Amino acid sequence: SQAQIDNDQRSLAQRQHDAMVAAGRIALMSGDLGQLNGLPVSVIIRTTLQDLESRAGVGTTGGGTVMPIAEVIRMAGHANHYLAVFDRATGSALDLFRARRTATAAQRIMLIARDGGCTKPCCTVGAYGSQVHHVVADWAKGGNTNVDELGLACGPDNRSV
Repeated sequence: SQAQIDNDQRSLAQRQHDAMVAAGRIALMSGDLGQLNGLPVSVIIRTTLQDLESRAGVGTTGGGTVMPIAEVIRMAGHANHYLAVFDRATGSALDLFRARRTATAAQRIMLIARDGGCTKPCCTVGAYGSQVHHVVADWAKGGNTNVDELGLACGPDNRSV
């Protein structure tokens, strides 16, 4: 209404900022964004249960950005949540054996949460820049596409195996 417009005390810069935030949230929630390595555009953050419970510590994105846990919790308020549980998890739904060579979206999410990036020692490429790699045995040599036999590797390290 005109009364709301007249009573808005925000500066032009603040109104424009608020509009960009709203537009970004609408775009993220639309589900119509592109894909990266077979996954819909998402922010995947790794952290520990202890950091979440204490509301202290940090979380790390798949791209390697370290974020304060308060910011992780704030972002989670506007997100679709997926939980990756590793302690005593069987992972049976994530095992494809020889039925498929390429990893599923669910397997990629688990690998990003577990590995956090390229698994070659001293490589600093984050998860978003990595590919799924058959670690235990290559697919061509009878390897299985099971989450516990896969890992993340950057393009050059994946091809060098």
